[in-house]
Amino acid sequence: VTSYFIRCDISESDFKEPEVEFHKSPITSSDWRRSIHLRSAYRNDSIDRLNRELNQTPPIAEEHRFYMLSENDRAVALNYRRILDKWIEIGTSPKRRGENIGEIQDEILGELRNSMAELFKDTQFILAGLGSPNTHKVFEFDKGTNHGLSYENLSSGEKAALDMLLDIVVFKEEFNDTVFCIDEPEAHIHTKLQGPLLGELYKLIPDNSQLWIATHSIGMVRKAQDLWQKSKDAVVFLDFGKDDFDKPVKLKPTHPDSDFWGRVYEVALGDLAELVLTERTAFCEGRGVDSECYQNIFKSRYPNLRFVPLEDKGNVIKTVKASNLALGKIAKSAMVIGIIDLDGETSEGVKRRREEGIRTLSRRTIESFLLDDEVLAKVCEDFSQPDKVNDLLTAKQGALSKHNLKPDDNLKAIVQTVHGAAQKALKSVRLGDSKESFMMDILAPRIQPGMAVYEQLHEDIFG
Repeated sequence: VTSYFIRCDISESDFKEPEVEFHKSPITSSDWRRSIHLRSAYRNDSIDRLNRELNQTPPIAEEHRFYMLSENDRAVALNYRRILDKWIEIGTSPKRRGENIGEIQDEILGELRNSMAELFKDTQFILAGLGSPNTHKVFEFDKGTNHGLSYENLSSGEKAALDMLLDIVVFKEEFNDTVFCIDEPEAHIHTKLQGPLLGELYKLIPDNSQLWIATHSIGMVRKAQDLWQKSKDAVVFLDFGKDDFDKPVKLKPTHPDSDFWGRVYEVALGDLAELVLTERTAFCEGRGVDSECYQNIFKSRYPNLRFVPLEDKGNVIKTVKASNLALGKIAKSAMVIGIIDLDGETSEGVKRRREEGIRTLSRRTIESFLLDDEVLAKVCEDFSQPDKVNDLLTAKQGALSKHNLKPDDNLKAIVQTVHGAAQKALKSVRLGDSKESFMMDILAPRIQPGMAVYEQLHEDIFG
């Protein structure tokens, strides 16, 4: 499909059937029905209906759940029935006699179970089995130490995720050359899980099919960016923010430049930007340890400052550009900056980045600041053992020599060694059970105003 939307004048559009072009035109009526599968934004199915209406299901290509996108889209009961039908079909087949029941359940539920487990890995939410409609137990779930939960015990978000994932798993076998369309897939889903949910939906879609979504979710926008970066020919964006739809418009895929992302974030953030970004937000590299270290260093001086981890440098640069573009319109009092490691950047490159709102550390990484001699001395002083500082400095110097490093280099490789030396020297002190907790909870809080290392880091970020 090359033209995604064409708006005609009213005089031309009366009683005009929509025209849709496919790369390969469907032949039969069933082919046409399987060409597009729609989910409205009003997706819910009550436990009463699940227990009441598990009767004969229509052929999957003849199912009509709704006729307008404003209508309720109830899918779980029908899809659960189809799963049960498949279970009965396999279980009663003479060819499958003697097979292990657990293996059959894995065959039927494995793909759905894996997607649910990946999405809810933090809460250990597992699809354990089919359950039994005769005992009013639709599916069976484990969550942490709770076992044997049913559909009715799930939260709204868990039900919403199950609904969308189950629907694709059930339909994809027959709808394998299809445009799957979901309106607002983020509805009822925790913001933390919205991006990962898009990732799971994307993985389930057959290779010969497409997934179209309409979303206002920042998490899903970010995930779409990541997918686009990995495969720019497989992901496209439609921009509804720059055209006047009261006039004839031909809408085509847009290149996601900084202006595009600015409009996207403006819509997604809206008035919340003033609340979320009250003073300053600093996006930084790393998965969370770095941001927590920055937070612990500067929280007393900047209590309203939030450090947000974005993993790699590219994400930091891209997000800062787009966010500042949007905030210029919707939250002029807020400011977004990015913090990136020095790595091998030139002095000219550092200056260019600074003009874009990106602050570059004057040392290779934050570990170079955390393992500064002044900080290690402060640790010993705070725990009333100043005579142990030479033990830590000697261990640090030995690790530097072993790895052929200088004090301002990337010192990630020697954090573990210094942590071990500190545990040995300060035996009565709890210094964290990992190098990460040592960095976040012990070293970072020791970088304080008045210390040379603090002033240098402060100048890098806020100067």
